[in-house]
Amino acid sequence: MTVGNGKLKLPIFLLNKRRICTAKLYNETEQKKGDRQVYGFFKAMIEFMSIMLTKFRSVPRLWLIALAAVNMTSLYFIDSTEARVVFGVFVISMIIMTGIYYRWGFVRMLGLGHILWIPMVLWLLTRLYQTLPLNSTLEYWLLMVIVINTISLLIDAVDVIRYIKGERSPYYKLPE
Repeated sequence: MTVGNGKLKLPIFLLNKRRICTAKLYNETEQKKGDRQVYGFFKAMIEFMSIMLTKFRSVPRLWLIALAAVNMTSLYFIDSTEARVVFGVFVISMIIMTGIYYRWGFVRMLGLGHILWIPMVLWLLTRLYQTLPLNSTLEYWLLMVIVINTISLLIDAVDVIRYIKGERSPYYKLPE
């Protein structure tokens, strides 16, 4: 069977192959675009971390190190449910904050990346004295996570409010 406009007749199987080739080209183009986005996201993550480690003044940098250290200590306690939740929420928060940085730069809205810490801290408070043995290392670590993350949430709330009130320009940038 053939199709055509009267002058040129193409066999159906060739026409189908052309459609398949066009679809394949489209998918490859979409794949390359997706690869660029993934690359851009990871580049943004590296830039985001380098700003925090190189541009912050010493007190905020020490705060950042303490915050990361307390949350990353979850790997030491990874056998506990609480530690797995803290680690998972920490990673998700970093992804959210990197996405915000990727889209808008180093703006005060980055505090929204810690939004999942609110339910996590409330849940950890319920777990602190209900399920853990008193005076255990895990209990002391959870108390540190609750205190440090709550302070961070307060700082984030101030930053987000300042963003909403109009302070929208990035306050740290890497040199071009």
